[in-house]
Amino acid sequence: MSLTEFGAHIGVGPRELRKKLLSLRLLQTEIVVRDRGAAPPKYLHTARLTSEAVKGGLGRRLEPRSGPPYDVLTTKGQEWVADRLHNRATGRKPNRRHEVREEVRRLLEQRKSRAEISRMMGLSKQLVSYHAKKLAA
Repeated sequence: MSLTEFGAHIGVGPRELRKKLLSLRLLQTEIVVRDRGAAPPKYLHTARLTSEAVKGGLGRRLEPRSGPPYDVLTTKGQEWVADRLHNRATGRKPNRRHEVREEVRRLLEQRKSRAEISRMMGLSKQLVSYHAKKLAA
């Protein structure tokens, strides 16, 4: 599965996925030189799989006869990335308002107190109260 397809599968855009994979050191930045004839060459920065990721069986680098080269993740690589992204996500507070609000809604429906929700989600009590008031309106 290509990186873009994998990002769509887990609900992350291609640029955001590449940023995350760069931070996980699965990708590295490479400079590609495009010859434009008489015009000066064009230098492009692209994110490609590291040689360690390829050796570890997490993905492959494909260079088709026509079209730009691209990388694919193996099943092992997809599991590795999903596991790392999940672990990072659970270690930080959610950053999307609607996701936070839906999680607060779910926990309120389970009869959790605002203080419990605050501790569970790693949010301030004020923010939990804000979302609870918005849900009640």
